[in-house]
Amino acid sequence: MARGAPDYMVVTGGRTPELYTTYSQIQIPIMLLDDFETTVIKWTPSSLTTLSLDSTPASYPNPSPVISGDKCLKITGTADLEATVFRFVAPTEVLTNIGVSFYFYCNDWKNMFKTFETAVTLISVAVMSSSLNKDFRIYYQPSTHKWYYSNDIGDTTVEFATIVLDDTRTNYIKLLLDLVNNKALWIIINGIKFNFTDVSLYVTSGTYTPVVQLVIAFTSSTSKAGVIYIDDYKVTYNEPG
Repeated sequence: MARGAPDYMVVTGGRTPELYTTYSQIQIPIMLLDDFETTVIKWTPSSLTTLSLDSTPASYPNPSPVISGDKCLKITGTADLEATVFRFVAPTEVLTNIGVSFYFYCNDWKNMFKTFETAVTLISVAVMSSSLNKDFRIYYQPSTHKWYYSNDIGDTTVEFATIVLDDTRTNYIKLLLDLVNNKALWIIINGIKFNFTDVSLYVTSGTYTPVVQLVIAFTSSTSKAGVIYIDDYKVTYNEPG
């Protein structure tokens, strides 16, 4: 390449190197990005659930749960009970789809949680308009390494994958939902993508306040309080499917 930007650099004007594009061309609208770098915790815990900002450094073989900056959110439950944290976001535009993604870490998946299918709810998203509630959830069962989603009946689960979450690595998850056709489109777990085929959201009618409700929940084992760390929690909207 001639003098100027290196071959690997993306430039903002003129010719861009092949296989690359400008930031404006790939930018996806963001509704929420919580990197937990401020001193204010914006998530609401249920009773017997403790939230704290954590800066645990890496110590072989365990990584630091912090992905960017110097803090993440630590969710600590109570033995034998359910821990739940909530976040509510008011949409500013008409939503055609919604994506939820974040990094998460636990240093003892096997012993910290109950063994029923819905013991760990990694993603629960409910998009409410004035008259409809569109709900979808993703569950992980550490004892079997199986993954489940909630179906359009709302109170039953469907297995869709077996992926082991290791105690010595930070994990990544992203879910994309189609709010026009009320379908789940796909999910990425640690770089593995699953395309959903005709998987419907659970839609109920009623009177609601327009809001997006985000939930993470887990039920701790009888002998040990569960702990999950999360970082860079992002909600995108109207991105290509």
